[in-house]
Amino acid sequence: MNLYDIATDYVQLQQLVEEIEGSGEEIDESLASAFEAANGDLKAKTDAVLKMVRNFEARAEMLANEAKVFQKKAKSAATGADRLRNMLKRIMLMHNLERIRTDRFTVSTCKTSKPRVSFNIERMPPQYLKQVYIIDPDRKAEATSEAIINEPEWASVEHGSHLRIS
Repeated sequence: MNLYDIATDYVQLQQLVEEIEGSGEEIDESLASAFEAANGDLKAKTDAVLKMVRNFEARAEMLANEAKVFQKKAKSAATGADRLRNMLKRIMLMHNLERIRTDRFTVSTCKTSKPRVSFNIERMPPQYLKQVYIIDPDRKAEATSEAIINEPEWASVEHGSHLRIS
């Protein structure tokens, strides 16, 4: 029997017992033993269900803790890969190596597609501080190359680099 059936039987027997007690009649022994059996079954099934609940809760907590451990391991592995990639990039840039070919891999340094522009607001002329410039999309490439050639002292354009591994 499942918990629903046991609970239904228990409630029905309990109502029957309460009706008999309310009328002042004596409860016969077979009804009392059936009520006690249903009560015992309900308690046993409830204990079994609660054991499963505690087991699931403990398992969920254990899996959550394992997930934290694996997240830390994943972060550590990603950090290790980034450090090694940056070390290789620094060495290649320091020695002007554009490409290294091995038996398994080819690695090359590449400029990032978008330059990074940084402004020194303290050195920027006041006429530029309140003005907003909108660059026509057709002139964007021209304006970018102009900015690189005629770089003002209050702004700098930096081209980053990254490694391409194939």
